[in-house]
Amino acid sequence: MSYDLDADLAAIDAQEHEEEAFALLRTRITIHDRDLELVGEVEGEYDADWETICNEVGEASVGLDGRDDLAQWLIDGSRVNQDMFLVFRSPWKKACFKVYDIEYDEDEHGNSIVRPLARHILDEAKHWQCWPNTLAPLAVQAPKVDFQWGDSIKVVKGYAHRNLLREQQPGW
Repeated sequence: MSYDLDADLAAIDAQEHEEEAFALLRTRITIHDRDLELVGEVEGEYDADWETICNEVGEASVGLDGRDDLAQWLIDGSRVNQDMFLVFRSPWKKACFKVYDIEYDEDEHGNSIVRPLARHILDEAKHWQCWPNTLAPLAVQAPKVDFQWGDSIKVVKGYAHRNLLREQQPGW
């Protein structure tokens, strides 16, 4: 039996080059309206920062040129208290953040910068009460704190589904 070490080393090198190429990819940032419909993709931002923490609410911000159409849409949306969302996509993860404030700043050349500040959408669902078992009788179900981990969208959907069942099926 023969073993080709060169072929294995070539496969490892190819995988390393692929991972290096992924690391150089730019994080894709999009802005969505209250129905999560795409408003536009952010290009040419000054800076972008986002954090995701397991079972905690991370924050995100992105610096946009004040003359950009997306920046104007954000400013107009904040005046009418419209829900706005930032979605960050990298090759390894994706996260959605709800805009709670907009900061205005200037760079060293006097150009205006619009910076939406956002919290992870888990912040919208963390106050929901969860019951231990939706199939148990109502008399034995007491509200409790329930920490879930995993993909944030699945956690929020799980909470929403259980609470919907509680409201729609009052005998449970």
